[in-house]
Amino acid sequence: MLGVLARLGAGHSGDNQLLVEIPLPDKPFTSPGTKSISPFAIEQKATTSWDFRGTKYYRYSAMVTNKLSKIAKNLNISISKFNGELWGLTKLENGYYPTWVESLPAGKSFEFVYIHSDTQADISVSGYTLI
Repeated sequence: MLGVLARLGAGHSGDNQLLVEIPLPDKPFTSPGTKSISPFAIEQKATTSWDFRGTKYYRYSAMVTNKLSKIAKNLNISISKFNGELWGLTKLENGYYPTWVESLPAGKSFEFVYIHSDTQADISVSGYTLI
């Protein structure tokens, strides 16, 4: 162990080094899964599951919370990687809408549920109006 520490402390004085210099990339690496910060928090959790005719189904609860300091209305919810049934949203031409939520005050939430035979769907708030 002392030999390793001595080599580490010695720096680049010899050819038999344990350390290798790796050049840094020109620009920082961003993971493809990295998402931008949203003014809405979306928390999903599987609340139950069951098997039906050889397929496992999950019931997910999705909670959308307004992190803004203003009231939001006309919420447009985008859902992808989804192939099931949902309750609490109405499908319209360009997305899903919580038609029963006229406005969402700052810090408040609404919930909808969906049944899906896969991992969580990708959910985001794709449009809203501030009042």
